[in-house]
Amino acid sequence: YGLWLELTDRYPEHGDLPRVPDVLRRGAGMGDLPHQMELFERTRDFLCAVAEQQPLVVLLEDVHWADQASLDLLRYLARHLASQRILLIATYRDDEVSRTHPLFSLLPSLLREAQAIRIELDALNRDSVQVLVADLWTLPAADQEQLVAYLLEHAEGHPLFTAELLRTLEQRGFVRHTDDGWRVNDLRGVPLPSLVRQVIEGRVAQLREESRHLLEVAAVIGHEVPLDVWQSVAEMSDQSLLDVLEQATTFHLLEEVSDQNTVQFVHALFREVLYTQIPLPKRRLWHRLVAEFLATTANPVPDTVAYHFQQAADPRAIEWLIRAGVRARGSAAWVSAAERFVDAAHLLEGTDDGERTRGWLLFYSAFILRFLQDPMITEYLAEAQRIADATNDQVLAAFITFHHGGSACLRGDVKRGLEDLEHGVQAIADCFDQTDPPQTEELALGVIRAQLPEDTPAREEAAAGKVTVSGRPPAVTQRGVLVNWLAHAGKYRESLAMGERFVTEMAEALREYHTRPLHWLTGNLGLAHSYAALGRPDAARQAYHVVRQGCWSMSEYTMVEYSCWCDLHNVVLPYYTDRLEEWERLVQDARYAWSRARGIASWAPPVSETELELLFFHGRWTEAREHASIQRSAPLASLAHRAHVILGMIARYQGAPALAWEHVRELIPHGPATEPGDCYFSVHVGAQTLAIQLALDAGDLEAARAWLESHDHWLSWSGASCWQAESRLLWARYFSDAGEAATARQYAEESEQFASEPRQPMMLIAIHRFLGELATAAHDVDAAAQHLTQSLDLAEACAIPIERALTMLAVVELELMRGNPNEASRFLADVLRICGELDARPTLDQVERLSARLRTEQPGPRFDLTPREREVLTLLAQGKSDRKIADQLFISHHTVMRHVSHILAKLDVDTRTAAAAKAVRNELV
Repeated sequence: YGLWLELTDRYPEHGDLPRVPDVLRRGAGMGDLPHQMELFERTRDFLCAVAEQQPLVVLLEDVHWADQASLDLLRYLARHLASQRILLIATYRDDEVSRTHPLFSLLPSLLREAQAIRIELDALNRDSVQVLVADLWTLPAADQEQLVAYLLEHAEGHPLFTAELLRTLEQRGFVRHTDDGWRVNDLRGVPLPSLVRQVIEGRVAQLREESRHLLEVAAVIGHEVPLDVWQSVAEMSDQSLLDVLEQATTFHLLEEVSDQNTVQFVHALFREVLYTQIPLPKRRLWHRLVAEFLATTANPVPDTVAYHFQQAADPRAIEWLIRAGVRARGSAAWVSAAERFVDAAHLLEGTDDGERTRGWLLFYSAFILRFLQDPMITEYLAEAQRIADATNDQVLAAFITFHHGGSACLRGDVKRGLEDLEHGVQAIADCFDQTDPPQTEELALGVIRAQLPEDTPAREEAAAGKVTVSGRPPAVTQRGVLVNWLAHAGKYRESLAMGERFVTEMAEALREYHTRPLHWLTGNLGLAHSYAALGRPDAARQAYHVVRQGCWSMSEYTMVEYSCWCDLHNVVLPYYTDRLEEWERLVQDARYAWSRARGIASWAPPVSETELELLFFHGRWTEAREHASIQRSAPLASLAHRAHVILGMIARYQGAPALAWEHVRELIPHGPATEPGDCYFSVHVGAQTLAIQLALDAGDLEAARAWLESHDHWLSWSGASCWQAESRLLWARYFSDAGEAATARQYAEESEQFASEPRQPMMLIAIHRFLGELATAAHDVDAAAQHLTQSLDLAEACAIPIERALTMLAVVELELMRGNPNEASRFLADVLRICGELDARPTLDQVERLSARLRTEQPGPRFDLTPREREVLTLLAQGKSDRKIADQLFISHHTVMRHVSHILAKLDVDTRTAAAAKAVRNELV
């Protein structure tokens, strides 16, 4: 977090301005925070408090040098300070930001999430250079032209190069003041540089030899140079320190850091040029002296000490890298922690007694980065596995196998992942016979911290490889992860049996502490999935609630949001669809958790998975498509796969079947022949349903039957009851399209039975609509009216626009058969409005066909509407507001209001809805 600590170092604490929180002061115990979000929130609150006193500008210089944790904080603040009187400015050198640089991936997120303005500075043009020159000196025109041409040639418009050249020219006397004013000498013989390195070297050359030597020591210390460290390492007197400071500030090489006993280089490149001139042996000696001095201070910063020992090629770097990694992990700076541990592992390579620790360092680095798409993770695990085999470290090998399983599942390779998880869990159990197998992180950190000299207990525990307990040992806690993934894979009965036994054993063994292990909560998560799929929604809801409560208490915000989505997707949507307050509560919880999780997530879409689900069902398809398109590139398969299903459903409803099929094939490339067990079951069942609907839409009964049989096979294999009603209804539609109305009705009635116990409101909407359509086709008016009324009531209670529109379309058919064209027109106008907003083209085509029937059966009068009024009426009937109509027709809002007033008068109606209905009925749109 050096970027931010430097900022608070410069903060002027005086007057009524809020005080800088202790956690933002150097050496003040940042690593003691319970989690990274605590630091983020305190920083946000501090800046907001300052902004309440006065407008605030926060300037972060040279962000390309920032560490990952600093960039995570920048991303969090950029999103959360938008409404404050704060201008946040970050500068960086784009030539330092390669595709692998963490800032490269952060920049698009800042633009998208915080509406940041990116200002790319172009090279200075001739006019700009002339302004710079004129601001410094009043020169004759010829001299000014000569100087501007020289600067453009040698600095090439680079602002820093230009400014440094201007200073050097004056210092060397090539631009001088005479009795006649400022003049430029002949510049052709001046050995002026074309690169900033040469500018700096020319400036440094003007210093005395002793000062140059002392500045080289300062360059080894770093960009910021604490005076006590500099004086001690360089062994200089107070007078020597004053002399070198005077020269360095005179030549603009160093500047003071306000209110600090520190100076810094005016620009990082000045320090780099000096540093690279130092011979390697001398650099290493000075780095070692700096590290040794810093290590003896009261609150040494492990990162800084480790860096200097590393540069000195001193083996003590290992200890300090581990300290730095533990400190970063304590602040939830995941990436920084992994970087330190990996660096320590590299330094341990080839040492006599460090191989085992090196294996655990690499394993733990892969573990804490498990949610990233980083190819290095695979390399870390492969090397850790080699070390485990070479050192016969069975504990490490067991945990690597377990981790391989979880990682494979996260990335969608569920079948192989389950095999590794099962082997890993069993191997862990074998390693910890008659003991309490620790949590994965607890054990890994214990082995790693054993390298620290003062951490004797951790060293002893690591040497033993276990933590003994008295009394009956609990089940292997890692088994909870296996319970969860068995449920995700669709092995619900196996997950249920294992999960119930697991949570019972954990509760009996750990008593009041059984809710603390994260793996116990993960086991409950798997139980919740299984309860939901097996038709026990109340039990599922209770288990999801337990998971959320436990994760809230541990600040596991990502898990909180994920449990909200699972609760919504697996329980609320199928079983409690008409309880809108449940939807809203889950969304609120998920939104809050996501606002916290995104601050530390390495990959985080703009909205949570829960909110994306709601965007789709509430008919906000443009937003849903935008966010799902982002989410399908997520590193976690659950996010990406559900995004494909949502995009496929939107494509189907909007009349793009080819695009919808692409999303199906992305998830199920081998089609109906695909066997279950190697995917996220609930998500892929949704993709199967989409495939069946697409085949039926196209009239391809052969393909539809193949997909239906595959769907039934999956449900039978899993034992799930949740999707049985859907399966029967899809078969009903199949037989209806095949001309077998009686069989279709039979399957629809079976579907209704499955959807009634436990009750599934969203399925009942479709079931009653289908039965109503069958009754309408059979001219059974009473039965049709009864089913369609139930369907419409449920659709309105569930607030799902597309379902309401489809049911109202079926009602239009019934009203036409009844001979009620006015009622039919009213419903048709509502369908037109809803589907116009959704851009549901196939449904809009049905609206057009029914409108034509209305016109045929009851020709209406013609109205004296102008062409422009007809255009306005058409858009009005599609549910567009006056403002949107104005934008689409490129006319003013006031003009649209006048047209609408005329339309209502000419149609002799009082409301826009009545106007739309009359327009449909009378072929005006």
